[in-house]
Amino acid sequence: MRDNLDVVLVGRKCVLVPYRPEFVERYHAFMQDDELLRLTASERLTLDEERENQASWRDDPKKLTFLVLARDRCFRPGDDRFPIGAMVGDVNAFLNDADDAKACEVEVMVADPAFRRRGLGEEAVQLLLGYAGTRGLNRFVAKVGSTNAPSLALFEKRLGFSRTAFVEAFDEVHLERRGAPPLAGTVQAYDAAPPPGFASETFTVVSGDATYPCLVVLFSTKAAFCWVGGGGAAAPRLGALCCAAPKPFEHAEPAVSSLVDPADTVGPPIAQRLSKRSGRVVLV
Repeated sequence: MRDNLDVVLVGRKCVLVPYRPEFVERYHAFMQDDELLRLTASERLTLDEERENQASWRDDPKKLTFLVLARDRCFRPGDDRFPIGAMVGDVNAFLNDADDAKACEVEVMVADPAFRRRGLGEEAVQLLLGYAGTRGLNRFVAKVGSTNAPSLALFEKRLGFSRTAFVEAFDEVHLERRGAPPLAGTVQAYDAAPPPGFASETFTVVSGDATYPCLVVLFSTKAAFCWVGGGGAAAPRLGALCCAAPKPFEHAEPAVSSLVDPADTVGPPIAQRLSKRSGRVVLV
């Protein structure tokens, strides 16, 4: 896991972070579930054993491990961008093919039942494959239990894997995909701090009967970052935004802004008001 010790991948639904010691207790609690142990073919570990496991995986160059965090639980007011309680599962790539240095085995687990069937597992794998592609990997293998219908559907129908074999001894289906998708997320540093020169403004926008808290962050002459809250949400602190901040658009006239909309309720009218307030085109 040395390759991603300080790497964060930010998608629309989830955030992938490295498996750090502060997450061990929550991960261990998930892995006490008998059904999860069966589905993942894992052994029950003590807390001390899980701590040793985390340290071992951290130092293993053949393992690329990320924890899956629910994005709607991250980047909230306060200085902790990645709360322990936001962790809902993990996604891994194992570089264990002695004959093909560009191949890896992929697995994903959404351990928190409240976050299953919401697209987090699919996006987590897409982010992992995209990141792995930037590291030179281009052949991906998944091994799924024959009775695990949700995982088989995920890899076959939504992730572009094809069945290659059935291993009767392990009662598992082997699937394969060649070629990595584009990385559909931002790559940031886990310990990043806001760069100098950031400026922000908070205000409210009224649309119909609703009032939305808004935050506009200007971090260069050619980039801005707009946030719109809903349901009484408070605007996050500036430091919580740096991980998701877009890169400057070099040729935009006027400059373009990204929009983060956790409540998924913002349409063109509010985007136009944000655009006027920030002096930039806002993409919804």
